[in-house]
Amino acid sequence: TGEVQIRQPLLVQVREVAGAHGARCNSGAWDRPVRAVGRVTYVRVPDIVWIGAADYYAELHTKDGKIHLVRETLQHLEERLDPLKFIRVHRSTIVHLDHVAEIRTDSAERQIVVLRDGTQLPLGKARREALEQALGDR
Repeated sequence: TGEVQIRQPLLVQVREVAGAHGARCNSGAWDRPVRAVGRVTYVRVPDIVWIGAADYYAELHTKDGKIHLVRETLQHLEERLDPLKFIRVHRSTIVHLDHVAEIRTDSAERQIVVLRDGTQLPLGKARREALEQALGDR
């Protein structure tokens, strides 16, 4: 196991070297060690399309189709992401507002957020109004 460190709003540093403590990024605004495996990868926050919960980890889904696993709760990530760009749409999902294409109801009457790439994500009933307002404010 290693670490993932999120350092600043425009950069997520994924540190995956066992027992390593990453060098501080220039801004140093985010400083939270998180576990992962194998190498150091840098993911720019604007490249994140959506974030999903995976037990005690979060999956960062990026524009290039890759998934980066970080040991960090969605709540902690949500607190540090720009609320004008990212919004929690479900207890297990945060989306980048620039990637939301539509909101729809599926055949089972569940609320769905459809992203520009076609990805369909669950939308919590209590979160629809906030999402519509955030999209309307853009």
